[in-house]
Amino acid sequence: MKKKKTLRKNYEFKNSLRLELETNFVNGVTPFSLGGQPFQLYVLKKTSNIDYTTGANILFKDYYSYQMALMFLGIIFVVLDKVFNILTMTSVVGKFMLIGFIINIIITVLQIYLPFSKGSGKKLVNKLVGFLSKIKIIKDREKSEKKLNDSIEKFKVQIHEIAEDPKLMIKCSLLHLIRFFLF
Repeated sequence: MKKKKTLRKNYEFKNSLRLELETNFVNGVTPFSLGGQPFQLYVLKKTSNIDYTTGANILFKDYYSYQMALMFLGIIFVVLDKVFNILTMTSVVGKFMLIGFIINIIITVLQIYLPFSKGSGKKLVNKLVGFLSKIKIIKDREKSEKKLNDSIEKFKVQIHEIAEDPKLMIKCSLLHLIRFFLF
């Protein structure tokens, strides 16, 4: 298989670091941290002339490596907690942390499973949409199924691109781990 060329070999590390710090600031000042990724797309377009589609591709890969680093860090802390009994899971904070960890595990497993499944992701989506339409949360079932199935196909393409360059994913995940420890 022919290896794809990196999107921007001349994009400097200091620009990436600056963008990451600025994004953290924007996430901090916008409700529900919703402004960070649109801000990143805007900055990539304005400073480096990276089109929005390519920028969204970059942000997806960044999110995926972030999620992998977050799960790895979560597993490390669960193991450390079992060894050193740092948290008491009877406390409210401990219970919320456990719930958050379980939700992140589910999301990560789905992110790994769905792209490599042969159609079962669509079955799962169609069942979920069917259930949500029965309880009147989704009004147009067919439109929602089509939109979500299209999203799964795009997601699969992104994951296969990530699989083509595992070294980059490992490097990005390690950088996210370093960032977590510094924060």
